[in-house]
Amino acid sequence: MAGFSSPTYWRLVSEGKSNLSRVSMNRMISAMGLAGFDADYFKALVNFCNAKGDDAKMPYWKEMRQIAKTCCNEISAADVSKSLEFLTKAGFLKKGADGSYCQTEKNVTASKEGLAYAVHSMQRQMLRLASESIERFEPQDRSVSSVTLTVNRECYERIAQEIDAFRKKIVAMASETEDADQIYHLNMQLFPMTWKLKKDEEA
Repeated sequence: MAGFSSPTYWRLVSEGKSNLSRVSMNRMISAMGLAGFDADYFKALVNFCNAKGDDAKMPYWKEMRQIAKTCCNEISAADVSKSLEFLTKAGFLKKGADGSYCQTEKNVTASKEGLAYAVHSMQRQMLRLASESIERFEPQDRSVSSVTLTVNRECYERIAQEIDAFRKKIVAMASETEDADQIYHLNMQLFPMTWKLKKDEEA
Protein backbone atom coordinates (compact mmCIF):
# COMPACT_ATOMS: atom_id res chain seq x y z
CA MET A 1 0.00 0.00 0.00
CA ALA A 2 2.91 2.32 0.64
CA GLY A 3 4.50 1.42 -2.69
CA PHE A 4 7.65 -0.27 -1.39
CA SER A 5 9.18 -2.87 -3.70
CA SER A 6 10.88 -4.80 -0.89
CA PRO A 7 8.56 -6.84 1.35
CA THR A 8 11.11 -6.67 4.18
CA TYR A 9 11.65 -2.90 4.14
CA TRP A 10 8.99 -2.08 6.75
CA ARG A 11 10.23 -4.87 9.01
CA LEU A 12 13.76 -3.43 8.88
CA VAL A 13 12.39 0.01 9.77
CA SER A 14 10.39 -1.46 12.67
CA GLU A 15 13.53 -3.18 13.98
CA GLY A 16 15.57 0.02 13.76
CA LYS A 17 17.83 -1.36 11.03
CA SER A 18 16.69 1.17 8.43
CA ASN A 19 15.15 4.64 8.43
CA LEU A 20 12.26 6.18 6.56
CA SER A 21 13.10 8.98 4.15
CA ARG A 22 10.86 12.03 3.79
CA VAL A 23 9.22 10.46 0.73
CA SER A 24 8.72 7.02 2.29
CA MET A 25 7.46 8.68 5.50
CA ASN A 26 4.66 10.38 3.57
CA ARG A 27 3.88 7.10 1.82
CA MET A 28 3.50 5.37 5.17
CA ILE A 29 1.24 8.14 6.48
CA SER A 30 -1.01 7.67 3.45
CA ALA A 31 -0.96 3.87 3.72
CA MET A 32 -1.86 3.91 7.42
CA GLY A 33 -4.57 6.52 6.91
CA LEU A 34 -3.08 8.96 9.41
CA ALA A 35 -4.39 12.52 9.56
CA GLY A 36 -4.22 15.57 11.79
CA PHE A 37 -2.09 15.32 14.89
CA ASP A 38 -1.60 11.56 14.33
CA ALA A 39 0.22 12.36 11.09
CA ASP A 40 2.14 15.22 12.75
CA TYR A 41 3.22 12.92 15.57
CA PHE A 42 4.38 10.25 13.13
CA LYS A 43 6.44 12.83 11.20
CA ALA A 44 8.03 14.08 14.41
CA LEU A 45 8.76 10.49 15.45
CA VAL A 46 10.49 9.71 12.14
CA ASN A 47 12.49 12.94 12.25
CA PHE A 48 13.47 12.16 15.84
CA CYS A 49 14.76 8.72 14.84
CA ASN A 50 16.64 10.12 11.83
CA ALA A 51 18.27 13.03 13.70
CA LYS A 52 21.90 12.62 14.71
CA GLY A 53 22.80 13.50 18.29
CA ASP A 54 20.80 14.72 21.28
CA ASP A 55 20.77 18.38 20.21
CA ALA A 56 19.27 17.51 16.83
CA LYS A 57 16.70 15.17 18.37
CA MET A 58 15.50 17.60 21.06
CA PRO A 59 13.19 19.76 18.85
CA TYR A 60 11.32 16.68 17.62
CA TRP A 61 11.11 15.28 21.16
CA LYS A 62 9.53 18.53 22.33
CA GLU A 63 7.15 18.49 19.36
CA MET A 64 5.98 14.96 20.19
CA ARG A 65 5.43 15.86 23.84
CA GLN A 66 3.47 18.97 22.89
CA ILE A 67 1.23 17.05 20.47
CA ALA A 68 0.52 14.42 23.12
CA LYS A 69 -0.32 17.00 25.78
CA THR A 70 -2.54 19.35 23.73
CA CYS A 71 -5.70 17.23 23.72
CA CYS A 72 -6.25 15.87 27.23
CA ASN A 73 -9.21 13.68 26.25
CA GLU A 74 -8.73 10.60 24.07
CA ILE A 75 -9.95 11.16 20.51
CA SER A 76 -8.77 9.84 17.16
CA ALA A 77 -7.41 12.01 14.36
CA ALA A 78 -10.22 10.74 12.13
CA ASP A 79 -12.84 12.01 14.61
CA VAL A 80 -11.07 15.38 14.80
CA SER A 81 -11.01 15.64 11.00
CA LYS A 82 -14.74 14.82 10.77
CA SER A 83 -15.56 17.38 13.45
CA LEU A 84 -13.51 20.09 11.75
CA GLU A 85 -15.14 19.30 8.42
CA PHE A 86 -18.63 19.50 9.91
CA LEU A 87 -17.95 22.71 11.85
CA THR A 88 -16.48 24.34 8.74
CA LYS A 89 -19.42 23.34 6.53
CA ALA A 90 -21.87 24.52 9.20
CA GLY A 91 -20.15 27.91 9.32
CA PHE A 92 -18.88 27.67 12.90
CA LEU A 93 -15.22 27.57 11.82
CA LYS A 94 -13.28 29.24 9.01
CA LYS A 95 -10.14 27.67 7.57
CA GLY A 96 -7.25 30.02 6.92
CA ALA A 97 -4.74 29.94 4.09
CA ASP A 98 -2.15 28.44 6.45
CA GLY A 99 -4.45 25.53 7.33
CA SER A 100 -5.41 26.82 10.77
CA TYR A 101 -9.00 27.26 11.95
CA CYS A 102 -10.68 30.18 13.71
CA GLN A 103 -14.16 30.64 15.15
CA THR A 104 -16.64 32.67 13.14
CA GLU A 105 -18.55 33.55 16.31
CA LYS A 106 -17.33 33.91 19.89
CA ASN A 107 -20.52 32.41 21.34
CA VAL A 108 -22.95 29.88 19.89
CA THR A 109 -26.36 29.20 21.42
CA ALA A 110 -28.37 26.08 20.59
CA SER A 111 -31.91 26.62 19.38
CA LYS A 112 -34.79 25.00 21.25
CA GLU A 113 -36.38 23.62 18.08
CA GLY A 114 -35.17 20.29 16.68
CA LEU A 115 -31.89 20.08 18.61
CA ALA A 116 -33.05 18.59 21.91
CA TYR A 117 -31.58 15.14 21.23
CA ALA A 118 -28.21 16.54 20.08
CA VAL A 119 -27.98 18.88 23.07
CA HIS A 120 -28.90 16.11 25.51
CA SER A 121 -26.30 13.81 23.98
CA MET A 122 -23.62 16.47 24.30
CA GLN A 123 -24.61 17.17 27.91
CA ARG A 124 -24.31 13.49 28.80
CA GLN A 125 -20.83 13.38 27.29
CA MET A 126 -19.77 16.52 29.15
CA LEU A 127 -21.04 15.09 32.43
CA ARG A 128 -18.92 11.99 31.80
CA LEU A 129 -15.86 14.14 31.15
CA ALA A 130 -16.58 16.16 34.28
CA SER A 131 -16.64 12.95 36.32
CA GLU A 132 -13.34 11.81 34.82
CA SER A 133 -11.72 15.20 35.47
CA ILE A 134 -11.72 14.50 39.22
CA GLU A 135 -9.07 11.81 38.74
CA ARG A 136 -7.43 13.19 35.62
CA PHE A 137 -6.51 16.72 36.74
CA GLU A 138 -4.90 18.25 39.79
CA PRO A 139 -7.23 20.24 42.12
CA GLN A 140 -5.61 23.54 41.13
CA ASP A 141 -6.53 22.90 37.48
CA ARG A 142 -10.21 22.16 38.03
CA SER A 143 -13.10 23.42 40.12
CA VAL A 144 -15.56 20.75 41.26
CA SER A 145 -18.01 21.34 44.08
CA SER A 146 -21.52 20.29 45.08
CA VAL A 147 -24.18 21.02 47.67
CA THR A 148 -27.44 19.30 48.63
CA LEU A 149 -30.35 21.59 49.54
CA THR A 150 -33.93 21.49 50.82
CA VAL A 151 -36.17 23.83 48.80
CA ASN A 152 -39.71 24.48 47.67
CA ARG A 153 -40.82 25.42 44.15
CA GLU A 154 -40.43 29.16 44.72
CA CYS A 155 -36.87 28.71 46.02
CA TYR A 156 -36.02 26.41 43.12
CA GLU A 157 -37.16 29.03 40.61
CA ARG A 158 -35.03 31.70 42.30
CA ILE A 159 -31.96 29.45 42.28
CA ALA A 160 -32.52 28.54 38.63
CA GLN A 161 -32.67 32.24 37.72
CA GLU A 162 -29.43 32.90 39.60
CA ILE A 163 -27.73 30.02 37.77
CA ASP A 164 -28.89 31.39 34.43
CA ALA A 165 -27.58 34.87 35.28
CA PHE A 166 -24.27 33.42 36.49
CA ARG A 167 -23.89 31.38 33.28
CA LYS A 168 -24.42 34.48 31.15
CA LYS A 169 -21.85 36.37 33.23
CA ILE A 170 -19.27 33.60 32.73
CA VAL A 171 -19.91 33.58 28.98
CA ALA A 172 -19.39 37.35 28.88
CA MET A 173 -16.09 37.03 30.79
CA ALA A 174 -14.84 34.40 28.37
CA SER A 175 -15.90 36.50 25.37
CA GLU A 176 -13.75 39.36 26.59
CA THR A 177 -10.66 37.16 26.99
CA GLU A 178 -7.85 37.89 24.54
CA ASP A 179 -5.12 35.41 23.55
CA ALA A 180 -6.93 32.38 25.01
CA ASP A 181 -4.57 29.42 25.43
CA GLN A 182 -6.83 26.67 26.79
CA ILE A 183 -10.37 25.27 26.51
CA TYR A 184 -12.50 24.65 29.61
CA HIS A 185 -16.05 23.39 29.93
CA LEU A 186 -18.41 24.50 32.69
CA ASN A 187 -21.28 22.24 33.78
CA MET A 188 -24.05 23.51 36.04
CA GLN A 189 -26.72 21.13 37.32
CA LEU A 190 -29.65 21.56 39.67
CA PHE A 191 -31.75 18.41 39.90
CA PRO A 192 -34.03 16.64 42.41
CA MET A 193 -32.68 14.02 44.79
CA THR A 194 -36.18 13.02 46.01
CA TRP A 195 -39.72 13.12 44.67
CA LYS A 196 -41.85 16.01 45.90
CA LEU A 197 -43.52 15.29 49.23
CA LYS A 198 -47.29 15.03 49.19
CA LYS A 199 -49.14 17.22 51.64
CA ASP A 200 -50.39 14.27 53.67
CA GLU A 201 -46.78 13.15 54.07
CA GLU A 202 -45.40 16.49 55.28
CA ALA A 203 -46.66 15.99 58.79
